[in-house]
Amino acid sequence: MASPTPSSARPFPLAVAVAAGAFAAGALCAVGLHGWVRRRHPGAFCDAPLPPTPVSAAELLEHVRALRAADEALRRQRGVEEVAVTLRAPTAADVAFLAQQWQDSYNSSAAQLHEAPVFPTLDGARAMVAHYVASTAGLLAVRSSAAKGASAGSEEQDGGEEILASAFNDEADIAELGGVVGCGPWTVGWGTVAHGVGRTLLSAAVEASLSRGAQSLRLLQGLTNHASFALYSKLGFAIREPLGFLAGTLREEEVSRVLALHPRWELRELSGSAESAADVAACVALWQRTTGSSRRRTIERVAADGTRRAKKFGLFDEKGTCIAFSSGFGSMTSSCASSLAAFMHLLCAAQTAHASAIDERFRSVTPALHVCIRSQPELARWALANGLRILRNSNLMVLGGWTPPQTGFVYCPSTELN
Repeated sequence: MASPTPSSARPFPLAVAVAAGAFAAGALCAVGLHGWVRRRHPGAFCDAPLPPTPVSAAELLEHVRALRAADEALRRQRGVEEVAVTLRAPTAADVAFLAQQWQDSYNSSAAQLHEAPVFPTLDGARAMVAHYVASTAGLLAVRSSAAKGASAGSEEQDGGEEILASAFNDEADIAELGGVVGCGPWTVGWGTVAHGVGRTLLSAAVEASLSRGAQSLRLLQGLTNHASFALYSKLGFAIREPLGFLAGTLREEEVSRVLALHPRWELRELSGSAESAADVAACVALWQRTTGSSRRRTIERVAADGTRRAKKFGLFDEKGTCIAFSSGFGSMTSSCASSLAAFMHLLCAAQTAHASAIDERFRSVTPALHVCIRSQPELARWALANGLRILRNSNLMVLGGWTPPQTGFVYCPSTELN
């Protein structure tokens, strides 16, 4: 019987040869197509590698300006028609107009997602706008009546100008550890989307904060708002945490069970009084341990704000150590804790103390919080299994420095505190 043919001497299978030829032909076609697209649409590809995230404010500012210049060149090449605007700071006289604009914009977005209105009443929008105008670095994009042309019939302010977009950056902690600036709300009128108004305004707002020493700019971006994601990405922001906005009421049986586990833990209300100063300082230290950055001025301001119905609390263990903090439970509030058990206790104790009441002018669904669903899946599972429901998803996007929350700690950011 003849010996088997050695594997090295076996004939090359016809099927393999045909497949190899087809692959080579496909690769040649792909290269040819790539070259044709590049010649016809030179802006469709970017050969330069993405630069590493800069660490200093100066490097970050240079990086952002380079991104803006590249985007402007691409828009000119594509012949994008842009609206000419003037940038200025907001004043108290702008509050009424901005409140109406915010209510229309945010409630329209909520209606598209079949959600409850963000601002059920105009008074709620006015209160929110007045807070941002008075306490943050704001910038408006306005257009005069003479420049409005065909849109002269649109709503405008006294003085013959129309506010097309607004941007507010909270720079209270710009000199603290980490140099964090909370960005938002950033609002662009629906009629000016894709006409360069948002890009012009937000680029200026970002560069202004960086020029004043910001090392990290952070914002919350709605997952279904594709236009805002594209704009923020072109400004240099990157997704750091996917968030789930959870709201509802925890089951009473679960609340009782959780509170019984640590009966000696104490919930303390925070305020701007001298008696509360030590507790507030402990909450500031806990936030810094959790996130690696200091938001001292923002936390002190929130604690002293007596106009909010949402109570602010710190949770302290048997030794008097602060183990959890919350500026309230709502869409504009934030929390942190040294462990999942501490956060669960905080949320249950707050619900028991009726501390989760949010001003009805803003949102009627309580309690509510943003959960980092990738890094804190246990918290999301527990909350959803015990009465809370998810209303929407968003992204925490960061430009510049970012330190992930300490392992084992709980971090629930918001637009105001992140």
